[in-house]
Amino acid sequence: MLITYNEQLESRNYIDDVNFDFFNPCIWVVYPCGAAGDLLSSIINSHYINTGSKYFGINNNGQVIFRPSDNKVTSKLSQQGSLEFNDNWKYLLADQLAEKNLNYSIVDQLIFSCHLYLDNEVQHLLDTFPQGKIIKINILNLNEFKLAEYLSQLKNKNIKIDVNNITEVPNELTSTIETDRVLNVRFCDLLEESKFELMYDRICTFLNFPSKLIRFDFINFWKQKQPKEIQYLIDQIINDTK
Repeated sequence: MLITYNEQLESRNYIDDVNFDFFNPCIWVVYPCGAAGDLLSSIINSHYINTGSKYFGINNNGQVIFRPSDNKVTSKLSQQGSLEFNDNWKYLLADQLAEKNLNYSIVDQLIFSCHLYLDNEVQHLLDTFPQGKIIKINILNLNEFKLAEYLSQLKNKNIKIDVNNITEVPNELTSTIETDRVLNVRFCDLLEESKFELMYDRICTFLNFPSKLIRFDFINFWKQKQPKEIQYLIDQIINDTK
């Protein structure tokens, strides 16, 4: 027998039966693979008391270990080709929060970090979550794309690639959606201090943060944890944007 979403919720011991709905506020950080979305998400997460998200540090391979509010359920469903924002998705979100002894009524924000960065995917998020805000990391030049591809292959598959074989940036990565609920930032803005500070200012305004909490030292630590070949690519990007 199919159990409905409401029946599943009623079987759990919530404090006040307030559960996340598509009309509630939320934050989405969307980005191409390898474009440091979890790094940025962990900075945003530090501005809230409890989002159900967790930053677990940066491993010896330079990978940021960050679990968003849904524990990457959205990413997993997207990879499987079965992502639908429906009652089942809300149930899975509630279930992930319950595993951490949380529910929507006792968190102060929900943060999602995933690869739904294509124009049609961003528009679908805007249509589905009318109070949601989206921060989109964009890749606009070849060196940024080379770095993202290297990071993606190394972190996800433990493969080192020859970036010299990469000669152009896919058109879908350079496209942006302009609306007051989408903040477009560049991948390279995370890498250089002055650009990072300007980007952080924009994020604070966009998300109504009263002030910054994270210093650029955090980004430097992330860069220092990267293999030498990645540090070289980062230096190239910084020099390109001076």
